[in-house]
Amino acid sequence: MNTYHAPAGMPSTHIARHAFINQSEASTGQVVAQDKGNFDACACLLARVDFKWLMAGQGWWIDPHRFESDEAYAVEVLRFALASESLALRTCAASLQTQLCEPIPH
Repeated sequence: MNTYHAPAGMPSTHIARHAFINQSEASTGQVVAQDKGNFDACACLLARVDFKWLMAGQGWWIDPHRFESDEAYAVEVLRFALASESLALRTCAASLQTQLCEPIPH
């Protein structure tokens, strides 16, 4: 543990303030890590919602629960999306594929 000794004549409140600042900086690091995790989860959810609607625009209605739980189904749906004429759908599918961390064979 780091200890801080105030110079002679400095009030003890300075010591307490310094300790609070150090603790706050550590807490801020934890909050930033939490915020990044929340942001990643939200970004992933938004990509899946975008994907669902872009697929619907192509006439493919996907089952989000099955997409999450059935790997063969997800591969089939992503393969179709990656071959689509829609640039937006291909881009979204590629992003989603990256988030899923599983390359889809073409």
